[in-house]
Amino acid sequence: MEPRHPFASVLGHLFAEERRRSDAVLDLIRRAVSDLKPPPIAAWLVGSAARGEDTPSSDVDVVVVTADRWGGERPDVIDAVVTEVANLGVTLSIVQLGLDDVERLRVAVDPRWARWTEDAVALVGPAPSFIRTRAQA
Repeated sequence: MEPRHPFASVLGHLFAEERRRSDAVLDLIRRAVSDLKPPPIAAWLVGSAARGEDTPSSDVDVVVVTADRWGGERPDVIDAVVTEVANLGVTLSIVQLGLDDVERLRVAVDPRWARWTEDAVALVGPAPSFIRTRAQA
């Protein structure tokens, strides 16, 4: 669209605001994941948001990789970010994996692992194709 077009300014503002909102959501997720104790090995944005195919009704899918699976309930910091992101009108879905889960998915050539390896956006730590498991150590 030409800058002289009557809608150029409005659309430019709309796109800039959507970028600001998207960046705010990702920053909240990065901060929350970085505050986990012990710190995670990695966190990835996956799914439609990672592929740039999300719609206004899409949820934001995040995979958090830790040394071991979370026992019982997920950490308060994760619950807090889910609530904070919901206040921005976004549904956040968290999948938590331990290193054993990563190895199992990798060895089984699980379709989710294949998609994540191809599409994931690393928010914290290495991308899926670069993560090392205990079996590789």
